[in-house]
Amino acid sequence: MGGLEYIGLTTKFDPACEHPSLYLSQDIAVDLWHKSLAGGMEAIEGELADLSSYFKLHPLKPNGNFTWEGITFQLIKLNHVDTGFMLMPVYGLFFEINGCRIFFSTDTKLSFEALQEYFENADIIFHDCEIAPCPTPVHAHYNELVELPITIKQKMWLYGYQPGELPPATQDGFLGFIKRGQEFQF
Repeated sequence: MGGLEYIGLTTKFDPACEHPSLYLSQDIAVDLWHKSLAGGMEAIEGELADLSSYFKLHPLKPNGNFTWEGITFQLIKLNHVDTGFMLMPVYGLFFEINGCRIFFSTDTKLSFEALQEYFENADIIFHDCEIAPCPTPVHAHYNELVELPITIKQKMWLYGYQPGELPPATQDGFLGFIKRGQEFQF
């Protein structure tokens, strides 16, 4: 969600911009606003704002679908943070372009059991990967991902990593680390 505040604020106050569409699972909409965005976006001159003040909202059922630019995306509910008292979900995406089935993990921990079906059904996987020496408990770390079966790794691109020397992803069986500006054809 980092970046939604910027997008919302810059498009709201630019008369040439329409409100951007925001597709989100209805189970996170209230928390997204009240726990993350309201602090910097709620009070604007002459208005007490909410999400709809900035975005064209498209609330979806958890694990629902939406179509954008002719592509149908399936939401895949995953675990981002487990506090011991509550689970904070995150949603991955499963979609198809020109017959190529793609799974995009977004910002999640590695949970092979929850992801195995999508890993196996995808032709290409884009997976969040951190490489820091001290792994965080909210992201998949390279040391975990490298233990995946070769049949999964050989169709997986890694992204979201920290600056620094990269592990030998292709040598370890992955397609590689995504580089800024890299384009993919499907």
